[in-house]
Amino acid sequence: MIPRDFEIELNQVRPTQSTVGYEEVEMKRREWRARSQQEKARHLNRHWFPIVRGPERSSYLLDGHHLACALQQEGVAVVNARLVDDLSDPPLDMFRRAMEQRGYINPFDRRLWMAGTLPRRLADLGDDPFRSLVAKVRRRNNCPKIREPFAEFRWANFLRGHIEPDTLAKSPEKAMTMARRLIWENFCCREFLGCRCFQAA
Repeated sequence: MIPRDFEIELNQVRPTQSTVGYEEVEMKRREWRARSQQEKARHLNRHWFPIVRGPERSSYLLDGHHLACALQQEGVAVVNARLVDDLSDPPLDMFRRAMEQRGYINPFDRRLWMAGTLPRRLADLGDDPFRSLVAKVRRRNNCPKIREPFAEFRWANFLRGHIEPDTLAKSPEKAMTMARRLIWENFCCREFLGCRCFQAA
């Protein structure tokens, strides 16, 4: 019987996505370094990373990839985990299908997941600057937590089709203004009264 709550080494965690926003990871690293040792210990004690157990005792991270990467880069070796699902019995091909069918894999990484070519370690995750852009928009605009599954992936993919990578790299504030307007017009539409995206529209 696998306990619902347990400790896990971050170097044993398998990602369920292909990229993170490196800029967002770096921001979380700065936030972590600014905490006192007591605050760090309290945060680690209270935070649980959602895990699915897969074949051969593998552990797949469902959420919190940015924070997990930041903690690992800051030298944190072990974190608390919470078992969301135990899919350790099916063979690998059936396991991959079960993960997809249960909505644990974002649609933008589906082909990589089904082919078994997602990164195997947190350290191998690629950089998606548009994921960092979405995180900055949410933070600056006081966006509430998005309940729709994989919304941040969808937002990043949408922005990628409307903002040139060169604009994001060379004119980040211009890209931010464009992103705020695009997200507000296409996703928010005054749904969230506490959000400040409308100020860019």
